[in-house]
Amino acid sequence: MPHKDLEKRKEYRKKYYEDNKEYCNTLKRKWEIEHKNEINTKKREKYANDEQCRKKIIKAGKEHRLKNKERDRWARIKNKYNITKEEWERIYQDQNGKCFICERTEKQIKNSHSKYLAVDHEHNTGKIRGLLCTNCNRQLSAFLKDDPKIILRVYEYLIRETAYGIVPEKIKKIDRKMPKVVEI
Repeated sequence: MPHKDLEKRKEYRKKYYEDNKEYCNTLKRKWEIEHKNEINTKKREKYANDEQCRKKIIKAGKEHRLKNKERDRWARIKNKYNITKEEWERIYQDQNGKCFICERTEKQIKNSHSKYLAVDHEHNTGKIRGLLCTNCNRQLSAFLKDDPKIILRVYEYLIRETAYGIVPEKIKKIDRKMPKVVEI
């Protein structure tokens, strides 16, 4: 070091860095790559032992998620289904902004698990079929297993005239909006 005086040394380093910024950053990145495991171990130890550090990191994560909510949503859709925001919006417009099955709008489903319509796809081929509310999408994939035969059997079951008795009024469910029945 050319300077024994601490203040002059700081000025020298600052000037050297400004004059050689690209070179210094390259060296820094190289050092970080070589010492990645040590750096990560120290960070994990600090996170585990320092409550203030942990709170700061958690707070920063929450702020980032809130700040980038929409961007992250479209990135997930692009990554998972390989469709852009514009393609999703075209499907949305084609369906008049409603779930294809129950015909509820996003405003009507906001109290549900997700406030957005989900991308529905055929699980064997990956073909995108449209947009559904979370409830319809889960029922279609979990219970009905995307099998048209099962779906037709459920339809036949629901429209059949057989009655094995009448449920007392106090047990009947509150009237829910059911999807419109389409004659096949």
